[in-house]
Parts: sequence; C-alpha cells; structure tokens
Amino acid sequence: MNFDRWRAAGALVGLSLVFVACSGNDSGSNPTSNPSGGSSGASTVGGAAGTTSAGAGGQNVSGGELGGTTAAGAGAGNAAGSGGTGGTSTDSCAGPEAPSNYPSATFTPDADTVAWYKLDDLTDSGPSGLTLTNTGNVAFTKAGLEWPESANNGVARFSGAEQSLTRTGLTLGNDFTLDAHVFWRGFRDRTCGDAAELIWLKNGNAGVAFGQACGSAVGPRVRINDTTNIVAATAFDDVADDSWHWVRFAFAAGKVSFELDGVTLGTSATTIDNLTAATWTLQLGSVLRADIDEVRLIKKALPPAATAPKVTARPAYRELTVAESSAELTAKIDKDTAKVSWSKLSGPGKVVFSAPSALTTRASFCEPGKYVLQAVAAEADATASDQVVVRVWPAEGRKTPYKVLFVGNSFSFYNGTVGYRFWEYSKAAGEAVGDNYAQSPYVKMMTSPGQTFQYHWYENNQNSECTNCTDHVLPAPPTVNLTDFAGKNAQDIIADGEWDVVVMHSYSTAASRDPENFFRYGKKLDRLIKRSGARVVLYQTWAYPGGDDTAAEEATLLGNYEKLAQDLGSALSKVGTAFKDAHAELNGWAAWPNGILFTDNKHPSSFGTYLAAGVHFATIYGKSPATLPLYPGAADVSAPTIDSDKTKADKLRDIAARYAATTPLQSGP
Repeated sequence: MNFDRWRAAGALVGLSLVFVACSGNDSGSNPTSNPSGGSSGASTVGGAAGTTSAGAGGQNVSGGELGGTTAAGAGAGNAAGSGGTGGTSTDSCAGPEAPSNYPSATFTPDADTVAWYKLDDLTDSGPSGLTLTNTGNVAFTKAGLEWPESANNGVARFSGAEQSLTRTGLTLGNDFTLDAHVFWRGFRDRTCGDAAELIWLKNGNAGVAFGQACGSAVGPRVRINDTTNIVAATAFDDVADDSWHWVRFAFAAGKVSFELDGVTLGTSATTIDNLTAATWTLQLGSVLRADIDEVRLIKKALPPAATAPKVTARPAYRELTVAESSAELTAKIDKDTAKVSWSKLSGPGKVVFSAPSALTTRASFCEPGKYVLQAVAAEADATASDQVVVRVWPAEGRKTPYKVLFVGNSFSFYNGTVGYRFWEYSKAAGEAVGDNYAQSPYVKMMTSPGQTFQYHWYENNQNSECTNCTDHVLPAPPTVNLTDFAGKNAQDIIADGEWDVVVMHSYSTAASRDPENFFRYGKKLDRLIKRSGARVVLYQTWAYPGGDDTAAEEATLLGNYEKLAQDLGSALSKVGTAFKDAHAELNGWAAWPNGILFTDNKHPSSFGTYLAAGVHFATIYGKSPATLPLYPGAADVSAPTIDSDKTKADKLRDIAARYAATTPLQSGP
C-alpha cells in the first residue's frame, strides 16, 4: 500500500480545524513546509489571508482559548502568512468530499502468485482465478471503513457468527508466504466448542491458524497442526485493537514464522506435514468479528515486511461551535521515513482538508455533529493510526446535557451510585437532565464488583448495585440505570456510539498494584471510546485509608492515573487527589466516625461519593460546584445525613471546585 501524496513526518504533524464557510477546495491552499522555522504562509480555505503555526515546539495547543497560535518555539512561523493561492470561491459543501489519501493496494501479482484476494467480492485478482466460496453470508462492504472516501477498496466483514470464505485445492510447496490485512475488533469472552479462527490454512490437522482460544479474558493465538502455539499470548498484549494490522505466515523449509506488522512474534520448532500436498484449504473467518481487505498467497518466502510506525494525535478531544474559527491538532510519528495522511473516519457532514498529506493542514466542517478524525502513518505497507474526536455544536452552542456512561465497580455504585449523585449535581446546575434519574437518558452506569479495565474489555457485565450490602444501602434511586446493561459487553455498549462522555476506572488499587494491565487495558478502552466519538474521562481512585503504606501507595496510584491520562491525552477526574485534600483538611482518611470519606477500609461513605460526583461534575462540565445548593439527604446506615452536616458538605464542594476543568472543551496537551 502507498499514499498518492506524501509528506515526511519525522516530528510534529499539525492539523488546524476551521469551521467557517466551507468554501474553496481541498488542495488549493497548501502550506509550504519549513520544519525548522514553522509554516511559511498557510492560507485558510478559499484563499483568504493565511495564518501560520509556529516552528518546533511553538504550537499553542494546550491553552484554554480556541483558535490561537503562538510565535514561540525554535524559528517561529510567518505570523502574517501569505494570502493563499489556488483557493476558489465555490462552496465545497456542495461537491463531493475530497479523497483522504488513505493507502491503497499497489501489489502486482506475478508467476509466483497463487492467489490474490482484494475482497471487494469473491474473485481472485491473481493469475490463477481461484474464487472463494461464501458460507454464512459474509458481507462485502465499503461502509464504515478506515478510508470511507475510497471508491477502490472494499472489505469482507465478519460479524462474529459462523461465517467463512474458503478456497480448497491449493498447491503451495515448502516455501511460501501468506499475507493478510486484518482489522480486528477486540477479542472477548467466547464459549468453548466453536472454531474461532480468523485465518486458517489447513490440511486435516496439519496447518496454521490465527484466531482465539475459548474461555475468559483471552486474546489472539497462533498455532500449528491444531495443537501447538508458536506465539506467546503476551506478545499481543500491547497490539492495538480496533485497528488494521498486517499478518504474515512465512513458510521456509517446512517451518513457519508469524509476523505482525513486520515484527516476527514466533517461529515453529517443528515442521508442518504435507506442505507439498494439493489439498490445502484457505479459510477466512469463523465466529470472530473482523474485517479483512486483502489476502495474498505467494510461492516463495518473503523477507520481513516493514514495521509499522507509531502515531499519536492530540488533543484527543475538542469542542467547537460555528461561531468559533479554528483549533489546532498535532500528531507525533516515531519514524522519520513514515508518511502521514489525515482523514475523516466518521461524522454526519463533510470535512474538507486543505492538504491531507501535509504536515500542517486545515479542515472545515460543513455541519454540526460528532466527528472522528484520524492521523494515519505508513511505512511501506505497514500503517498505524490515532484518532481525535471533534464535537461541532450549532452557533448557539450546546443546549442539551452530555450523555455520560460510568464504567467501573463498587467505587461507583456505593451510596446510590456516583452516577446518581453526578445527575443531582447536573440538575442543580441547570442542566436539563430530567426530573427522574431512572428515566433520564443522560447518565447510565455499567459496573461490576471488584472489577478491572481488563474485565470490562473481555467480559459480559454483571452490572450489580449490591443492594443487600447493609453497610452502605441507601434509600437508593431505582436501579434501572444499572440493569439496562446487565449481561452485556462493555465493548458493545461503548461502540454503539450514543455517549458523549465515558468515565472509567479500574479496580481500586490496580493502578498501583497491577500497573501493567492497568495501562494496557486502559489504552485499549481509550481507543474504543475515541473511535465511538466519545470523550474519555479517567476516574482517579484512592489508596485505602489507615494502612502503614497508605502515603506511598497513594503517590504511586495517583501518579499512574496522571501518567495514563497524559499517555492517552484524556481528561482526568482527580477524585483521588480530592480525597487526599480532604484527608489533609478534614481528617478524611480515617474510618468512620473519625473521618468522613469512608464507610469501611476502602469504600466511600455518602460524603465520599458526594465528593467524587462533585469532581466528576467539575471535570466534565467545567463548572464549579462550590455554590450549588445541593445537600443530598441519603446517607450510610452508620453515618449521619449530609443534611445534618452542611459545613462539611460545603467544604467538600469547595474541594471539588478546585478540579473544574480549566479547558473543558479540550482533553490532552
């Protein structure tokens, strides 16, 4: 695969988002790149006077105001800009959306090509004409792809049912290569008994397979002869789900190596029998959810493919209105030789990019809505992408509350749920969340006792409120906002795309006691949430009170939440830090009755949940809860009501107000 137009991307890639008249074309106002001195005259769409971004380190993407650029950094750009050339005055919203320059296949079959499936349909584009057989109604589609504007690429989409594409009677030999371009959509629990393979080359029990084992919390596996795994399960731990990957089986002298994005993950210690037989069957898909857009069978062993670059797009989230002019986005790529392209992944209206393959480009939005844009980096065939979410509101701004999903455990569902308290804060602040929490679509809970990011990634949800736990039962709100999602998978609930904000936390001390999985599955959930078009908010938890190592664990736990938020570019709801403040100012760590935050040695009291919800409100809405007339009367069985101690409640709201987002319309630096 390649790009039609390239720009080297060794450092920062900038995207300036413009919500203006959507006039001009997508290529008439390209900036002139000057990596050491910034842009020298990038024009706005339509040929108007240009603005420029600063040089290395000079872009102001973290300030509270939208739209500005600074002249700071090494070699500031031309602050005046040039008038722009090539722009037109026609309304680009009336025409087709410009191509995004996403990679397209450039493979050329030759005499060594056994088969080449581009998977627009069942046909073989190679010289042999070996068509596939469709079992279970596998769909061929161009809808919802990474390159939605392309007219030349389609994929075979496997829904997770018993579906497959097969070709029998293949003759391969001892040395050959099987390449496939695969978009896998996140592995999850599955019952045993089903053959869950994504790519399967078989001759009886002999052969190779890339798929998933049955059972709980298991990811991909690679095996030979239907018995032997040749890749350690942990080799896939940090591979991005919901993303495209090149998979390669390279056969040489009867043994096979498995590569993912140009990296060899494992090689068989034994040979595969009967490789010269003429009875091999290629099977694509079975039970797993995935897209496959290209498969190549070649009668020779190929050298390792190019390794995929890494790309990071920032800020991860941004809001605009039609009255605001622009916002800047940047991407960082780790390989100087990689190429970059920006494109729209999803959204209701057209997005016009002035220079989609340039280091600095502008995008104009033609109508309000929720947009997911992406930066794609490529090195030869290997690609990687990162997404940003842009929410464009009408000229009058946001008129409805955010739709918020809380994903967590008992730290969220104690005391009538933190979602209920958050709903109360929102209502007190004038947000139109309705008069009945149980019937409100704006706040929902997806919780399960004692569970982690990893659990929510793989498992079907218990969604429990622990209504029999007498130590914390309240006159709780109706449980409908919990039971809505009982028995469902978090991946499906998030991917439905109806949420504006997803607030998530792991097991209480996972950030300090299991940081490896905390970071790994936090990143997986973050990618899923961003692709759905929602804002990610990390719910920072707290250390257990009263222990000898509370202070040390607190520092590690709070620090790792800070690091994950920085790595993801997500918002951080600093509940754990607020608890630390309350400990210092209100003796908050001590267990009841000496402190006020806890009902036992870990779980929040009604005061603790009240504080947590206040921090969430301040983070998500960017408003101070300090003066809100909110004194929920419900409380722990063992604790007095908040109504009876308004002085402490006032102090807790003051603490929560410290964490009101300074830039509520943006997440990430």
